[in-house]
Amino acid sequence: MNNFSPFNSEPIRKLKLFKIGKLRVPFTFVAIILAAIVIFALSTVSINDVDAVFVRDGEFQLGIVSSSNVMFEGDNLNVTLFLVNSTKQNKLISFKGSCQATFSIVNAETKQTVWPNSPENTPCDNSGFEEFIMSPAQQKNYYFSVNNKTGQAPILPVGKYEITGVIDGFGTTETRTLEVLKRPITTVGEGQLCQGLTGKTCNTGLECKYEGGFPGGAGMCMQADDDFKPVNECVTSANNCFKDIADNANSESIKKFATMKRIQVDATGEFKPNEAIKRSEFYKLILDISGVKVTLKTDQEFIERDEAIAILYRIFVENKVPETLEVNPFVDGEESDYQPYLALAYKLGVLNLNEERKIYPNYHLNRGDAIRYLDKFESIKE
Repeated sequence: MNNFSPFNSEPIRKLKLFKIGKLRVPFTFVAIILAAIVIFALSTVSINDVDAVFVRDGEFQLGIVSSSNVMFEGDNLNVTLFLVNSTKQNKLISFKGSCQATFSIVNAETKQTVWPNSPENTPCDNSGFEEFIMSPAQQKNYYFSVNNKTGQAPILPVGKYEITGVIDGFGTTETRTLEVLKRPITTVGEGQLCQGLTGKTCNTGLECKYEGGFPGGAGMCMQADDDFKPVNECVTSANNCFKDIADNANSESIKKFATMKRIQVDATGEFKPNEAIKRSEFYKLILDISGVKVTLKTDQEFIERDEAIAILYRIFVENKVPETLEVNPFVDGEESDYQPYLALAYKLGVLNLNEERKIYPNYHLNRGDAIRYLDKFESIKE
């Protein structure tokens, strides 16, 4: 009896070989090698070739900067992500429908995400299909802001946080640390502003006479037995100090300075916030607030925006020429002779980005912006 299993009589298929001289190489192996060569060639070809693609690993630098590493509770936070072509070739960048850039903030201790705190607040820049060319060393920036709302709890309470950005298809940035501190409460003397936005209390023996008589409103430190006699309507009501600043972006700073008697409400009731401020008037405001007398040799009656920022930075922050920062958020910043000051003013929160991301550095400084810049820089010094 035959104990062997029946043998399959179907002939074995021969492996196809590719001849290179006397060498015999499997055809499949050759196909794999050729495919790898094609992929490598396409990943490094110049963008001048129509079918060029790009290699993401190791050829692009990702980064993230924030307006500050230390801030007070309730301050607004600006975040910038950037992508740099670190090769010596032009590169074609393709985004196909997803969010190009986003970022998140987590509590450094609990590791819980605190921003975005809801789906509608999820930060996303340039969602949708887009293709563009990046030349060697070219940088693409993505801008975000976390803005607190008046009367609501701060988005970032006191604590330590970690900020991380993601650029779709390129990976995750390094993590930036952020510490949020309790805003210091200081005491002020008689006649000084208290409570409200200042958060200041009065010296011993004085009381904060509240606007409208309700606690928490803006008031002035006075003797307990004194009647509350405000100097102008800025203190007595929520109405504007001037009738022409209702829709002006600088109205809060203008009202604040009027309350502090730094600017006066004249008979016309107008402040003219959009008119250019005279250099002499601007210097006088600086002298009244900081005690610093500005003396520059110039015959120009008006002052330009970038020069004003540079002067205020040297007076209120640091009296030396700053080093140029890696990231300048303004697309027209390079037009200015004071570019480093503009970048630092943005980082400190003095300057904000408009939809065009322009600062218009060579325009005359108007009266409203002059008051806001002084207000912001003075707050930094405090």
